[in-house]
Amino acid sequence: MSFAGHVFDMIKRSEANRAQLRKHREQTAKLRAMYTGTDPDGRRTAEKTFPPEQIAAIKREIREQARRERRKRIVGITILAAAGVGALIGLVCLYLNL
Repeated sequence: MSFAGHVFDMIKRSEANRAQLRKHREQTAKLRAMYTGTDPDGRRTAEKTFPPEQIAAIKREIREQARRERRKRIVGITILAAAGVGALIGLVCLYLNL
């Protein structure tokens, strides 16, 4: 009968799945190595060291940028809220014929 074709297809799919799994494991190992500071051969990579003053300056710069972004958002929300309240008051005045 045609039973052998289905079995052969299942075997081929299993082989393809195993190959894909190996590929993903290799990619995961490379990514993990990037984050742990080792290369794929297992050797430690040289990490850059930054002086504490430079790290503090970078942190200060990031915090200042975050403050500026917050201020922009607050000003925008305040303007929109004021415009909304003004529009609401205008509509109420029109409705009540004041």
